[in-house]
Formats: sequence, C-alpha cells, structure tokens
Amino acid sequence: MQGLPHAIRTAWGKQKWERGRLGFPKTDEYEWKGKVRQDFQGGYITWTRSEGARIRYT
Repeated sequence: MQGLPHAIRTAWGKQKWERGRLGFPKTDEYEWKGKVRQDFQGGYITWTRSEGARIRYT
C-alpha cells in the first residue's frame, strides 16, 4: 500500500499537526482490518480507497 502515507499525513495536517487533538504520531502506518492505520497520542487515522481518511479520537 505504498503512496498512502500522503492521505494520512494530509488528514493529520488538517488537524494542526502535533498541536492538534491527535498530538504526535506513536506508530508508522500499518495494515489493520483491511485498512491502513496510524496511531497518534490522542487517537488514530485510518484510510481506505472507498472511505478515504477517517479520524478517531481516544
């Protein structure tokens, strides 16, 4: 799933990078339940072709 980091990075940027509610990344991107996921201090972002980037806060 190369080329996808840009979608997650763009979504994180729209949340004001590390100054936003998500904070700093805790992981690199990884495959999770058929999606690409990256974990952050305050939640995570998932991406699929059909749904695009989705942000979940914890």
